[in-house]
Amino acid sequence: MKIRHSMEGSQVNEEKELLINETTRECLREIAKITYTMSIFGFVLMIINIYRNLASFYRQFTFDAVTIDDIQMKDSSLIIWFLSLIPVIIAFFPLYFLCRFSLSLKKAIKGNSSNLLPSSMKYLGLHFKSMILIILLVFLAKTLYFI
Repeated sequence: MKIRHSMEGSQVNEEKELLINETTRECLREIAKITYTMSIFGFVLMIINIYRNLASFYRQFTFDAVTIDDIQMKDSSLIIWFLSLIPVIIAFFPLYFLCRFSLSLKKAIKGNSSNLLPSSMKYLGLHFKSMILIILLVFLAKTLYFI
């Protein structure tokens, strides 16, 4: 924000427009494309992981249990299936924030609007915060595992 002083000494607030040259605009377009591609790739991997978990869960109940161990495994397979979904649920949020960052960055570049750039950077910040949270959770889980 630029502040301009008038003759009486009062302050007049004026918004400062962000000027971006063509090289910076091309770099931002590439960043938006790459981050969007990364987020879509992550979502596809999440869907594959969910499908694989559902298929293994379904397979457990379609085949006949031969031994007592197999019957006991069927009882615990639902718990194992839910536990296998936890990483997918946790990984959703960084991918979501990355996708929102790229979409709002594309919109800001296309509309030549500097008002949308702060919102896109907000999503990028949320992406990094969620990644840091995941790293801390993994570190905590590994530490508790070894105790």
